[in-house]
Amino acid sequence: MNWNGVVVTVTGGAGFLGSHLVERLAARGARLRVLDTLAAAHAAPNVQAEFIQADIRDPQQITAAIAGSEVVFHLAAIANPRACEGQPGVAFDVNVAGTKQVLEAARGARRVVFLSSAAVYGDPVRLPMDEGHPLHGQDVYARSKLAAEQVCRMYLRRGLPLTIIRNFNTFGPRQSPALLIPQVITQALQTGRIDIRNREPIRDYLYVEDLVEALRMVVETDATRAETLNVGSGLGIQTGTLADHLAALLGVPVRCLDQPVTGSRALIADTRKLRRLTGWAPTVPFEEGLARTVASYR
Repeated sequence: MNWNGVVVTVTGGAGFLGSHLVERLAARGARLRVLDTLAAAHAAPNVQAEFIQADIRDPQQITAAIAGSEVVFHLAAIANPRACEGQPGVAFDVNVAGTKQVLEAARGARRVVFLSSAAVYGDPVRLPMDEGHPLHGQDVYARSKLAAEQVCRMYLRRGLPLTIIRNFNTFGPRQSPALLIPQVITQALQTGRIDIRNREPIRDYLYVEDLVEALRMVVETDATRAETLNVGSGLGIQTGTLADHLAALLGVPVRCLDQPVTGSRALIADTRKLRRLTGWAPTVPFEEGLARTVASYR
């Protein structure tokens, strides 16, 4: 696919993932529309793009903003699980009703990508988790993403050329300070130590450059239409191991508080389907991604 001159709308394009995606596609010549409320924007992309301040729950705003788009990446969401627990009504309004508004407005596009979450899987019955793994997500965030996936399937039945991406734990520069890796780095820089609640939870960490490359390749591949695809590294990293790596990079000690944690005990992606359909593979090793992220915070 030649991106030169292609009109692309990225909802949530001033956020962590969206800003990196916008920069990647702008470098390939796409005409970018960045749609965001800007309420929590802390990662605005440094590219030539049309910025549209709009709320995805507003049908008139969204219809006008997306009109004429050839490709739509729907990344806008309340993505912090704690924020979703605190305001479940708002979370469902944005993550589910907002998704419906975006998909309705995108019905003229030739490709649409919806960013879901590995949280929909909940606790594992097998590892790694393929796309057929049972969906046991229990918290508000996971349930809102599950409901949004059902909205996507309704539009798939209506013929919308849509792909659902179940994203595992992406990290890198500009990530929200509410999430684990930025929290740990910030704590280390400010206090000279790292405190973690529990060493045991396992997550699949993928550097942000590899995620945006996967999103690009998904749109460039006809075989991914109407598919649900995992994106992750395929490697499980314990929270304690993550903390040890960051402590070594930052030269600080680690203390485990041995406190219980919520959420799935392990999330590891089976990405064979994505690799088979697109040829994608991650290129940034975990340790290198952490070093780049720490350097950006310094």
